[in-house]
Amino acid sequence: AEMNCVFENVIVKAVDPLNGARVPDSNVEIVNEIYPDHTWPATTGPDGVCRIKAPRGKSKVKITKPGRVVLNKEAQVKAGGEETVVNADMQCLQEDLEITAVDPINKERLPNAQVLVSPLDYPDKVFPAETDENGVVKMKMYVGKVKVEIQSEDRDPFESVMEFGEDLGFDKALEADVHWQQEEVELFVGDEGQEGVEGATITIIPEKYKDYPEAHFKATSGPDGKVRRKSFCGRAEIEVFHRYLEPKTIQVEVKKDEPIRASDEKAQVKMIQKSMSGVDVCFVMDCTMSMGDVIEACKENVIKIAQHMKDELAKHVDAPIVRMAFVGYRDYRKKKEGEELDTSNAELTVQEFTTSI
Repeated sequence: AEMNCVFENVIVKAVDPLNGARVPDSNVEIVNEIYPDHTWPATTGPDGVCRIKAPRGKSKVKITKPGRVVLNKEAQVKAGGEETVVNADMQCLQEDLEITAVDPINKERLPNAQVLVSPLDYPDKVFPAETDENGVVKMKMYVGKVKVEIQSEDRDPFESVMEFGEDLGFDKALEADVHWQQEEVELFVGDEGQEGVEGATITIIPEKYKDYPEAHFKATSGPDGKVRRKSFCGRAEIEVFHRYLEPKTIQVEVKKDEPIRASDEKAQVKMIQKSMSGVDVCFVMDCTMSMGDVIEACKENVIKIAQHMKDELAKHVDAPIVRMAFVGYRDYRKKKEGEELDTSNAELTVQEFTTSI
């Protein structure tokens, strides 16, 4: 006689004991003591509940889920059609979390930084800590999404959400880039007559990042001579350059919530004119036969360009010295004497020379 086993309903409820939330996608296995080599599996649904038909009698119930503590329970599957309920407290797994506070520019570690870690599944739980002399803090933390906040003196607050937990396939460590605070710097670049200088290039070099060009801030002055740029707080050197003016360097102290304004005396950069001996210009012109129809127009334009350069330079330099040279070239073996004007020749002007070509 084959005496078949009677199956009854077993209900498994997976619950997080810390927040009371149901735990979906938990894997359930029931093994009856009469059939130790057979397993009755199931998975909890969105409500954290699953229903299984299992043999009557004493059974072992195993419930697992990545990121949760493995739970083993014993249950007596009841007879008479009565449902057997198994309440499973699925505790969140804890692992070692390591956080390192780092300056992203020079990679220095930040000791004594205040750290707060909050598991998003347990918003009422906040875990405070402080980085050690190596800028590191270690703690036990619930796996899953956690919010990390870091406060350090004179630096911008750091805040990030990370997915944490090796059991879930995520990282177990976080390197947090904690930046120095920044504040606005506004300068006025003026000439000797206190007129605004357009096109001056400024470079702000924070003292702490002197050897790190990527942390140097550059900007160019506008028509009013003003230039605005944010810079890291602390002492900084500002280099000001203009092609017609002598370069200048000033020192400033940048403070949080105290922006430097162009109206401040310390933010006014007075630049003096560069001493210039002059400029040498050489014109090179095709004087071959193919230029016959257009050579007169070329000669006229050489004269105009030469005069224009003198006039423009005179706007920036007192008594400018402009030395002109000219080279005319022809076909091979047809070079003519006297078609080169050296800059040392003070006897002829470019106009006189060009007219004679």
